[in-house]
Amino acid sequence: MSISLDSRPVHLLVLIFSGIALYGFTLGYPFVFDSFIYIIGNPLITDSDPFFLYFDIEKYFDTYLNRLSHRDLLSSFLLRPIAYLSFHLNYLQGGLNPAGFRLVNIAIHISNALLLYHILSSVIIQRTNGTDSGQAFAVPFFASLLFLIHPLQSQSVTYIAQRFTSLVAFFYLATMLLYIQSRVAENASVRKWCYIGSIVTLIMGLLTKECAFTLPVTLLLVDGILLQRSLRDAVNRLVPHLVCIWLIPVQVLRIAHEMRAADILLPSATNIVGNIYTRSEYAITQIRAILSYLRLLILPYNLNFDPDYPLYRSLLHPEIILSILIWTAILGAGICLIRRRERTVSTDLAAFSIFWFPVAISVSSSFIPLEDLMFEHRSYLPSVAFFTGTVAYFSHAVAGRKEVCKRAALVSLWLMALTFGLLTIQRNKTYSSNISLWQDTVKKNPGKARPNLALGNAYLNDKQYEKALPYLEKSLELAPKYTEAHLSMGSAFQQMGMPQKAIEIYEAYLEKFPPDLTMQMNLSLAYAEMGWYPQAIDLLQQLETKNYATAGVLGLLSELNLRMGKHVNALSYLVRAMKADQEDPTVDLSDILEPLRKKILDQGGRNSAARP
Repeated sequence: MSISLDSRPVHLLVLIFSGIALYGFTLGYPFVFDSFIYIIGNPLITDSDPFFLYFDIEKYFDTYLNRLSHRDLLSSFLLRPIAYLSFHLNYLQGGLNPAGFRLVNIAIHISNALLLYHILSSVIIQRTNGTDSGQAFAVPFFASLLFLIHPLQSQSVTYIAQRFTSLVAFFYLATMLLYIQSRVAENASVRKWCYIGSIVTLIMGLLTKECAFTLPVTLLLVDGILLQRSLRDAVNRLVPHLVCIWLIPVQVLRIAHEMRAADILLPSATNIVGNIYTRSEYAITQIRAILSYLRLLILPYNLNFDPDYPLYRSLLHPEIILSILIWTAILGAGICLIRRRERTVSTDLAAFSIFWFPVAISVSSSFIPLEDLMFEHRSYLPSVAFFTGTVAYFSHAVAGRKEVCKRAALVSLWLMALTFGLLTIQRNKTYSSNISLWQDTVKKNPGKARPNLALGNAYLNDKQYEKALPYLEKSLELAPKYTEAHLSMGSAFQQMGMPQKAIEIYEAYLEKFPPDLTMQMNLSLAYAEMGWYPQAIDLLQQLETKNYATAGVLGLLSELNLRMGKHVNALSYLVRAMKADQEDPTVDLSDILEPLRKKILDQGGRNSAARP
């Protein structure tokens, strides 16, 4: 039952095949949710130029500032270029086929489990001089297995856009392993290169996601608790790593300088939610939210893709007081484990994990407000600490007991693994379509606008209009200012052949809220569907005068003028639209503009038409 080097190949094979069995059947699943923003509709993924412009931020901004559907993608790329590079390589290899993206996500997840196995094995072998002496009750294998197959990981693996989370965990764990080897390896040359490698993987992690910012603190815990080195020695050895973490704030400053708005951007870099809630409210809520992650790791039921988590505003709220008491007890237990007279590798792993968990989750769940109070993927990296600590303490609890107790413990771990595996398969099936994913989410929190909108859009894309309307209406009822909900509702009426209804939706929005380009274009199309061409053209010309002369706006003006028999105007707008399309590498409207050109040729005469 103790770990032996001979069993290592078997352990690794079980981990690999378990990951394939649980996630391999999801390869044919479609993109969902933010994957349409971060991957399908993102020119930073489909175009190679951004990577060559990475060090020329001014030119990068000039090129892409007005070409992205969401402005946060602009800074996201600059802060997370390694993750974007992985998406881009996926695109170059297989286009926008989700199977290729999912295959990489699964490989990363399995690799993380293997890294965890080697980290724990390295620590145990070093602490026990390779004998293990019965102290570690298969900790590396079961900690890695439970991490690999837990259903809470589905959002970080099956939800393609969350590769940010799994990939930063890969570099995080790789840094830990290399750093440990730089301490314990017998060969001096190996120690040197592992140390250099730990710095390289730290930098890669920092350029993947901001979670890697906490790595020096984690390595300090590794040195102090697991490897039992002095604080001074650990700090001196970590100086290069501490210097590297300044990459993130320096990059934020560079972005702020380029935007000429440091007083606006820098606060937004640590508070992207505006006035939805304050830093203190977010931090107070996270005291409770982190315990909710722990509950999901212990009892993974009622998993929710987009939870409607409550906001807590006061430290005196009963649930917050209870949460503080629980956290005090947990951290107190960690201190007690460290101060034990007879410390073992198992108790030290448990103590290390208790302190590592809040460190690992601190970037997303502390005083830096994010738009969503809770998201399951944020527990991915901290769950490594949870399973390490849980299995390690389990090992300590059965050490020295009768063989029947050890066998019972082994059976219970396998039953837990089997249960988690079955739950993961069930959870992964909810990602089989956008409809099934959002049906499950709306069922669990019907009072949140975004899931209702997403389910309505899923039905809308499937042309199930009657099913879509109630959810779109519900999303508007819950969030009257929701721009996307108005757009979807209007689009639904247009697709149902009811442009008058769509016009009412669009005009009502534009009367109350700031103008939106897509809303105005859709309104113009609705006018045209009613046969109100002068109103449609007038609205588009207003956009043109406000520097919104995009290929789409100009192409629509050409089409409408052609319908009114104004061939000269139609040709003029077409020439400008085709020029705008050629100048914008992130947009390709040739499939629309070329048929329009042929239509003008047919109706207006070939002599007056020419390619630009």
